[in-house]
Amino acid sequence: MIGVLLRSDGKGDWELAHELLDVAGTEGTPSHLCDLLAELRAHPNGDTYAYTLLSTIAADRGPSALVAIVTALRGAEQAADAYQLLTAVARGSQACFISPIVRQLSETDATWLIEALTAERSEMDISTVRGMLAYGSCPHYVALLSPPQARTRALDMPSVPAPPAFVGA
Repeated sequence: MIGVLLRSDGKGDWELAHELLDVAGTEGTPSHLCDLLAELRAHPNGDTYAYTLLSTIAADRGPSALVAIVTALRGAEQAADAYQLLTAVARGSQACFISPIVRQLSETDATWLIEALTAERSEMDISTVRGMLAYGSCPHYVALLSPPQARTRALDMPSVPAPPAFVGA
């Protein structure tokens, strides 16, 4: 599989490579995914495929499977891939899956996921997750998902006066 992925030059090979990544991302065991990511990272052009694989995993796996994969990546000392997967989860998983994932992760990983969520998702998604975490009695994580006005206030820029208009210039 790695050979096909890393040598995909033509259109047919590119499509086949992505089909293989889809199968691996949706069906691969945590240990196989760790091995595949490590092999991909060892090749000069493997980072793009690793990113695609992590995105597929994040979009297609349920909460328990995602937590098992993050745990396996941590156990295999692939912390960068674990963080990239958590960021992909924040970006691509259904909002209703975030709360169950957060409750199963370590505090460090849950905090990373929530911070990525606030950077990557719409206010509606953030509100959904905030509500689910509040209902699930996770006040620490709810506090990390600040109300919208607190986030926008930090982004407010001082007003810049308009340049003077010259009449007849």
